[in-house]
Amino acid sequence: MSSFTSDIDGSPLDGSASIELLETPVHEDALFLLNYWNEKRRDRAMPDRSDISPTDFPRLLPNFGIAEVIAGGEDFRFRLYGSELTAMTGLDRTGELFSELKAAPKTLLSDEETRRRWFELARGILAFAQPIFPKAPLRDGRGPKRMMHGIILPLSAGEDGKIGQLVGAGFITRVS
Repeated sequence: MSSFTSDIDGSPLDGSASIELLETPVHEDALFLLNYWNEKRRDRAMPDRSDISPTDFPRLLPNFGIAEVIAGGEDFRFRLYGSELTAMTGLDRTGELFSELKAAPKTLLSDEETRRRWFELARGILAFAQPIFPKAPLRDGRGPKRMMHGIILPLSAGEDGKIGQLVGAGFITRVS
């Protein structure tokens, strides 16, 4: 979740800022989604996509996204890109392939860097079959103003247990 910018405050992700991967989510809604995912996976490595029901967390749907894995991770396609994610980036990415992503308006990232960061996060999940918790500063040119807290979770796609979808959410908090 690398090209976030908020239409509300116009704070782009600083292209020089790295995405920090946390060991566990610190945002309460991200923690809720991790606990939900763990509950649904039971004794498996991950839940199946059929185990997840967005009606279980309607309040978080504006922050929620789903990406489909294409050809084992050669590409990914956003199946859903929530309204709050759209407001953060200034783009509705629903239906877009990662290989065709453009940088968000007002971002300090290039199109190429935007694609690289999305692929890096998604392929990291495929490689390790584990959730990730990215955190990145949003900047207004005078220093950190807001922080993006993300969670991305793998879902299997049927009996073979291979990852078929990535689900995630992004949340913005103020930096004091």
